[in-house]
Amino acid sequence: MGGKGKIGILVAGIVVGFLTYKGIKATRQKERRSHDNAYGFDYDTVINHSAGPLDFAKQLTREIKWAWQRVKRGYDDQIFWGFDHYLDYIIIKDLQWMLANRNGSPMLEGWTEENCHDRWTRVLEEMLHHFMQSTEQHCSETNEYEELVDFDSYFVPSKEGRYSTRHYKDKSPEAEALRDMYGNRSKEINEYRMAHHKKAMEMLGKYYRCLWD
Repeated sequence: MGGKGKIGILVAGIVVGFLTYKGIKATRQKERRSHDNAYGFDYDTVINHSAGPLDFAKQLTREIKWAWQRVKRGYDDQIFWGFDHYLDYIIIKDLQWMLANRNGSPMLEGWTEENCHDRWTRVLEEMLHHFMQSTEQHCSETNEYEELVDFDSYFVPSKEGRYSTRHYKDKSPEAEALRDMYGNRSKEINEYRMAHHKKAMEMLGKYYRCLWD
């Protein structure tokens, strides 16, 4: 491959990788913010960084490094920052692709040539459903208290300086009750998602060697 071809692959890798990373990162940030609102951490104070020329130059340097990693080894270091989210993203996309484009189906015990395609379609649809329900991005369950709760707060460092205590500005009984309801509902949704995650992983293990086109 000539120099122009390598440069083209590198540029394409930067663009595709950057967009993929942004999608995964946005989902991860949404889940983290939802979790931290329920458990007492001000995530916005962490992710709201400045975006000046120096930040842009640093980010561009990282994008080039990650693009070269994708060209050279097929993946980049970003996947390890949230490997579980990365796997969810890849598995869901691949199951969707298989449902729309696959050319064949496995012949499992008790299946016939006449019904194997329909039965395998139902398996893929069920597995996809469980994986999607296990993620916040695709989960059908929502927290109806999210838009009602006031999380405006400040942090007071402990005497040792190692930990901070969160204090909400609105200390009214109504606000406290809403935060409690939000937290309880968040835990219910998490249990719902974990149940689907368990089922998804069981199916993935059972049909792992059948996931071919």
